[in-house]
Amino acid sequence: MIHYLLVLILGMTTVANSFFSDPYHGEKEHKVVIQVSKVDPAAQLKVIGQIKNILEALPNTKIEVVCHSEGLPILVITQSKVPPM
Repeated sequence: MIHYLLVLILGMTTVANSFFSDPYHGEKEHKVVIQVSKVDPAAQLKVIGQIKNILEALPNTKIEVVCHSEGLPILVITQSKVPPM
């Protein structure tokens, strides 16, 4: 009887470990929205860095960047405070 109980516990532990070891279990695509509303070059560079980090960690991520107010110039190369990459 004790052997069956040990096998059952071992089996449950293995299944639980494989399920919980992947925090994104079952998700195929992630969706992220990032807001840019500052003209500050440092803030704009941080946004670009965050996008790169997200795509490195989760390549199947769909990222949308929303620019408004003072963040609009990042979209225009001649007005952007951030050099093109």
